[in-house]
Amino acid sequence: LELQKMQTEIIVAEAKGNWMQRSWRPILMLSFGFIVIYVKFVAPLFDLKIPELENEFWNLLQIGIGGYVIGRTGEKMMNSYSETKK
Repeated sequence: LELQKMQTEIIVAEAKGNWMQRSWRPILMLSFGFIVIYVKFVAPLFDLKIPELENEFWNLLQIGIGGYVIGRTGEKMMNSYSETKK
């Protein structure tokens, strides 16, 4: 429960912050998406050099997706919670 409270506080602080604080997760996930699309579709289609992605990249991608989904859910929950408090 304490961990959830700390995570919620971080999400609330990010949501109240500047553009970069609010947008870093979508920018990061778009970057990951571009890398995957390039490696799996664009490079083979045009016979371009295909960089080998290490296992750490795929682990990071899995963690990123999980964090993004949890973070967005937390943001929506906090927005809903703050609206009911008004």
